[in-house]
Amino acid sequence: MLLDRANLLHRADRPQRTGIQTIHAVWIAVALTLFVLSTLWYATASLAAGRLLGGSSLPGLTLGILGGAIILFEFLLGWRKSNRVRRFGRVKTWMAGHIWLGLVSLPLILLHCGIVHWGGELTTILMVLMIVAVASGVYGLILQNRIPRMMLRELSAETIYSQIPRQAALNMVEADHLVLAVCGPPEPVPNDDSAANSSGQSAAHPLVDRLPRFAPDAENSEEERDRDLLVSPETAAFLTVSSSQSFGNIKGRVVRTRAQTALLPEAEPLRGFYETIVRPYLRLGNGSMPAENWEPVQASRGSRRSRRPRRATISPLADPQRASELLAQLKTKLPTAAHEVVDRLADLVDQRRQFDRQAVLHRRLHSWLGLHLPVSTALVVLMFVHIYYAVFSW
Repeated sequence: MLLDRANLLHRADRPQRTGIQTIHAVWIAVALTLFVLSTLWYATASLAAGRLLGGSSLPGLTLGILGGAIILFEFLLGWRKSNRVRRFGRVKTWMAGHIWLGLVSLPLILLHCGIVHWGGELTTILMVLMIVAVASGVYGLILQNRIPRMMLRELSAETIYSQIPRQAALNMVEADHLVLAVCGPPEPVPNDDSAANSSGQSAAHPLVDRLPRFAPDAENSEEERDRDLLVSPETAAFLTVSSSQSFGNIKGRVVRTRAQTALLPEAEPLRGFYETIVRPYLRLGNGSMPAENWEPVQASRGSRRSRRPRRATISPLADPQRASELLAQLKTKLPTAAHEVVDRLADLVDQRRQFDRQAVLHRRLHSWLGLHLPVSTALVVLMFVHIYYAVFSW
């Protein structure tokens, strides 16, 4: 599939008047109107009284009720997202109201409590929770606007986040097939199972034996079909290669298949490099290298070299420049006919690297919810406690 990412980037950077912008404009107008009218009313009443009014005054009580209603509306966004049967308005409309009413709720609550007079311990805790909830929401809003644009620019191989393990497994199966097609099976691995030896069965190929196998159920039938397609006997005589190419504003991957007429006996270095370096990275990504395959790295002090790898670059393939150097060195050890396979492995390695980057950005994109949701829940619960004590102690 070809993805017109250049056009998407152009449209993302180009200001447009869209329906969602109109929705935001309406909610901004509502929020500003509430803020201006509430501030004018509170300021006028406070000037007339000669002091800052608190929650027991008419303006303070009204603004408190309005702020509490907004907090409940904010909290109902999660219910609206999960309610797919009865749809009370569009989620985008709720989200826009959640953003702008949430911002205006903080000054309304500050006016309710007299701006600087936060009262006792319960009301002080409520104000702290309110500030943290609004601040974490603003931080999340910044992430929601920046990270998707970053992913659009950096990740040409972006896929659905939940499908990353499956796609990585399929890429590894394809790489296994490529190496087997070019290098052929190595010497059989001795098998200690006497039953297997007596039955005349040959030992399994190390690569084929470690191919990902999926449970034979309805949910994984698609994965099984993909695996069978990649390693079936019908495809064993063909070699699939691909590369990233651009056609005008359209950028994507071009896949072509050619017949693999004969094995390449000079391609044995490819098998060793793939087994020790490439395959662990395709399977697990960062942190995939076993200890015996760690590269020596420069120690932080002096010229002494250490075998302890840096946490972020355990696999040399995690670094694009280092990966290019290693793959270029590998090409010098192989015949020209095997270079297409190395190029395809480089493409799969780049996809694995982008999957890791996408996973990091995805976690960062949703990290703020770990603070925002529990704080908001505690705020709503304590708000009802505050209402109970305020009503019965009036």
